[in-house]
Amino acid sequence: MAAYISRLNGWHRARVALGISLGRRPGPFVPANRVRLLVAAGVKVVTRWDIHLLVIVKTPILLRVKLISLALPMLLPSLAAAADLKLQVSGETRVVRIYEPSAASETPVPLVLAFHGYDDDRHHFSRYVDLHKAWPEALLAFPQGMRLPDRDGTLRAKGWQTRKGMVGDRDLLMVDRLLDELTSRYTIDKRRVYATGMSNGGRFVFLLWAERAEMFAAFAPVAIAATESALRGIVEPRPVLYMIGKQEPQWRLRDAGPTVETISRINRSGEQAQPWGDYVSFDPLPGGADFVFNLHRAGHVWPSGASDAIVRFFKQHQMPVSVTAQQPGDD
Repeated sequence: MAAYISRLNGWHRARVALGISLGRRPGPFVPANRVRLLVAAGVKVVTRWDIHLLVIVKTPILLRVKLISLALPMLLPSLAAAADLKLQVSGETRVVRIYEPSAASETPVPLVLAFHGYDDDRHHFSRYVDLHKAWPEALLAFPQGMRLPDRDGTLRAKGWQTRKGMVGDRDLLMVDRLLDELTSRYTIDKRRVYATGMSNGGRFVFLLWAERAEMFAAFAPVAIAATESALRGIVEPRPVLYMIGKQEPQWRLRDAGPTVETISRINRSGEQAQPWGDYVSFDPLPGGADFVFNLHRAGHVWPSGASDAIVRFFKQHQMPVSVTAQQPGDD
């Protein structure tokens, strides 16, 4: 484990020394759900925060038209059935994109909550990650974030609280209400409830681990480091799959080290890494929980193959019976 923390710190120091910073090349705004089209068309994409910037690559017109025409199906919306669920939480209307299981099931189904990044939304994010396609047997919920206040109090882009007490705990309360509602509407396996998210949404997943660990069987935060307050609040071991890229902005790589240290300490991770596909897995000591880590080569993205890896990880973990004795929705 120490070797991986050192590697994270090494990448951060190298980026500082070289003055590398992402997202400084000019280019028009490109929504997240169009990135796959651009990549397929041979266009280089760089990232900053959750905004994708397009750098035009000059190609012969006929070739460019052919490449884009081949990629046009990626522009089409997902064919999977989806509907919006509206909830009243503390006087606010919250909206959640729901993908029901593809086929009727006589047994309780798993539930995955997936949280978009800062200034993204439920529509783009659900199509960007396609978790409902990676796990069609599960119930997928993509909540919509609300505008967050800036330092001067002005409401800005949509996102999620990242520490306890922020914005009246509106997002933690929304999760409580959402779990109650979904439990009343669907036959959910309470031992198989999971949370994942990207960037600001991933940071909220760390907060859920700190404040709502008893509700979830496993977590998968992507492309972010946890806040110091969330790290202080995490006390219960839970299976975690954590992904971050080597080309992330400097501050994320700097903060990823303490995040990995905390996960490994709380989950009582052993020092020896075992291969887990393209990732590495740290087997826990007695009383701990699994920790799978991926330091990939890209930047601030949902990396290729992430959805399949997250589904594989979630399928391997469920809540112990003793922990699910009392869950939201129980009498």
